[in-house]
Amino acid sequence: TYNANYMKHFDLPPEVFTDDATFDDVVGTTMRLDYGDEAPERLKVVKDPGRMVNVWRREFARPSGRHLDVVSIPIPAGGFVVTSTDITGRVTTERNLAEKEAQLSVALTNMSDGIFVLDDEGRYAMFNQRYFDLSGLDPEVAKIGTPIMEVIRHSARQGFYGSGDAEEAAQQRYAEMMSDAYVERETKPPNGRTLHVRKSPLEGGGSVTTLTDVTERNRAEDELRTAKEEAEALSRSKSDFVAVVSHEVRTPMNGVLGMAHLLQDMVEN
Repeated sequence: TYNANYMKHFDLPPEVFTDDATFDDVVGTTMRLDYGDEAPERLKVVKDPGRMVNVWRREFARPSGRHLDVVSIPIPAGGFVVTSTDITGRVTTERNLAEKEAQLSVALTNMSDGIFVLDDEGRYAMFNQRYFDLSGLDPEVAKIGTPIMEVIRHSARQGFYGSGDAEEAAQQRYAEMMSDAYVERETKPPNGRTLHVRKSPLEGGGSVTTLTDVTERNRAEDELRTAKEEAEALSRSKSDFVAVVSHEVRTPMNGVLGMAHLLQDMVEN
């Protein structure tokens, strides 16, 4: 016996199913459609007695692009029942998901920022290698599923949050990470970097946090600030020098001009 879905799954025309049709007639038609000249050998494999008395399951794709999940179950009185399920939609979804995950993995690997995601229970759901590179955190400390509090306490003991009380610093940082508020700040881990940290809450719980290395930017800003201060100081010194010289020159010149006017008056008189 058979049903319409079996015919559809294996692209079998109704005329194959005659009253005297054999296993070889029906399955052989599928084999010839799928494997051409290899059909006889394939049919021998399918008719292996061991396959007739044992339960087996196989997923495969037909040349038409249809993916099937086929299960064969022996019947105690003899024979077997074969069921086929069209899993093309599931396979396509899984393939698309795998492609998107691969694309996301490439993006995370090559982005300049570190990133990690926490679930609604404060456990690591995702991170990239750059997160460890920038923070200096040991990858063995943070795994997928590790509670963030464990990592925060470890970091506090390593001096990530300064030289104060480690547990107090850990509690403050944990409260910050678990809040539903947006957080933006700079931090300096022991590796000497300066990191700009942004934590954004996620709808439904959890958060995504990015770390941007601003060490060179801050250094450049400090150098520019220092150069500006030095230039302003030089400008003030120049102005002071010009004022002093002007005064020193103007004072004797006033006397000279006075004598000149006096001599001129004497000559005229």
